Amino acid sequence: MTQLIARETSVEELHELRSHQGPERFIESLGRNGLLIRLDERGSAGEPTPWAFREGMTPMGVRLRPKNLPATPWDEVPEFPEPNDDPDKTEEITDELGLGFPIPPSRGAATVYVLPMSSGTVNLKVGRQLDCDISIQERSISRHHAEIQLQDNQPGLLTKDLSSSNGVKVRGRLVQGTGAMKVRFGDTLAFGDVVFLFLSAEQFNKNLKYFMD
Repeated sequence: MTQLIARETSVEELHELRSHQGPERFIESLGRNGLLIRLDERGSAGEPTPWAFREGMTPMGVRLRPKNLPATPWDEVPEFPEPNDDPDKTEEITDELGLGFPIPPSRGAATVYVLPMSSGTVNLKVGRQLDCDISIQERSISRHHAEIQLQDNQPGLLTKDLSSSNGVKVRGRLVQGTGAMKVRFGDTLAFGDVVFLFLSAEQFNKNLKYFMD
């Protein structure tokens, strides 16, 4: 197994990089494993409302009709979806049609973790400790909170809870016990109170305007 560290950046920095590189080189530079965009940060000191909010709520505070969920979550391991079973969920998350997970303007302030590119299997530790591969300095994050696993030639990632105090959730579903749960592109992934959106490079490039003013 290979151990690499996720690259921490911001939406604003990636937006500038895209303007210099152009879409094709930009997507290539982000890699096939995608990125995690933090959804619970504020745009700036002059914007008192967090720029991302609870799933199922619109910017006007109107609750959307909940979706029917299967009795057994589809995102449990060990099965990965077939290559043709990887739906693009960007319309659900951009609120372009007033549906799904709304994302209001952030002024590019959101923290982004670009997941590393490597052959084989990559394990990333998530936690409050500075030696974690994804270090998040928030009180709801345990010192060693969770693990993310990337597998070569498999879309998405696996995540498991490392006995954290405040849990790990995928699309609002709690990861139970020592088992792992699959995260597909377009899913939300929460460590404690810190919520991320997991996107492919192509999805992020397509929807970058929704993360900027």
